[in-house]
Amino acid sequence: MVPRHRDKRRFVIGRFIFIFGLLALLFFCALLIISSLAFGSLQEAVPRTLALALILCGVPFGFLILMILSGRWVFRRYGAPMVEVMAAADAVAEGNLSVRVSEEAPGEMGRLAYSFNRMTAELERAEQQRRNFTADVAHELRTPLHIIQGNLEGVLDGCTSHGRAYSGHAGGDAPAQAPGG
Repeated sequence: MVPRHRDKRRFVIGRFIFIFGLLALLFFCALLIISSLAFGSLQEAVPRTLALALILCGVPFGFLILMILSGRWVFRRYGAPMVEVMAAADAVAEGNLSVRVSEEAPGEMGRLAYSFNRMTAELERAEQQRRNFTADVAHELRTPLHIIQGNLEGVLDGCTSHGRAYSGHAGGDAPAQAPGG
């Protein structure tokens, strides 16, 4: 079974490839239409053919550079903060509740970072409260257990908790014996 995040990732990549392919197809169709309108016949002079070749090769190259630059800008604006939040979420899943992300991203990414930081702060506070509660409960249970242990040791040693000797007889008239003898 493929994890859910891989399915989402494949969907986003597939959608990007589809949109990019559609834009490239539209661009090349527009170039074909423009070239057929500009140079009515194919038997034009060599300079026009060379100019057309430069246009057909230069424009896609410029378009590619424009796409790379715009893709880089989009990634820096949205992708990098998302990668930071995902890495921080992995750290929280491993138990590191002190991790925080930068909230300087614009728009929804900034709000996501703020909410993530608030969530991790609340988780860290809840974990500290749980530890404090566990320590308090352990301390409160230790006191009665020590009292019970002391009383049991007194009974085993032959003394009651009131300081009187215990003989083990129902009448209680027999003198107490020292332990081990």
